[in-house]
Amino acid sequence: MENQNESLIKQYVKRRAKRRLFLWLFGTSAGLITILITVFVTLFLILAAGSIDNSDSDSSTGGEAFTGEYSEGLPIYKEIKGRGPFSDEIAQYAVGAAVKYKLLPSVILSQYGYESAFGTSLSAKNDLNFFGITWFDGCLFPKGTARGVGGIEGGWYMKFPNSKAAFSYYGYSVTRFSISE
Repeated sequence: MENQNESLIKQYVKRRAKRRLFLWLFGTSAGLITILITVFVTLFLILAAGSIDNSDSDSSTGGEAFTGEYSEGLPIYKEIKGRGPFSDEIAQYAVGAAVKYKLLPSVILSQYGYESAFGTSLSAKNDLNFFGITWFDGCLFPKGTARGVGGIEGGWYMKFPNSKAAFSYYGYSVTRFSISE
């Protein structure tokens, strides 16, 4: 008999809770506002997700897909802004190289900062070589500054024609030379 009474009490409490929730949602302005906000946020998220551009490259910004061969073109995203020691141009090149070569922009910027003292090293200023890339016979770019103080390390850095080429070649070399064939 007690189980039956407990069951009846539980059913009554559930019905009463449902009734109160229904009255709060549809009978008060707070409930209606909650429902409207939920509906609008849901619609906004659906519409925003539908407007995302998933293309790999954007020819209007000079971007091109990575084919396994070096090319200087990088997609440039003007909405990317630099912070701290990273100028807008450097941040945009890092993101462009990251998109083209499927790398992390944080890793590119970390190596930029480490190898070139955030663009202030001798090879960064003279050769636009921000990544400590060494020149070798047959490479695409000419010899630059001698490696090490007074050339004590031996060898030379590559000399890039512009910053975009340096970032593109860095992405290419990390991607191409790290793939085991």
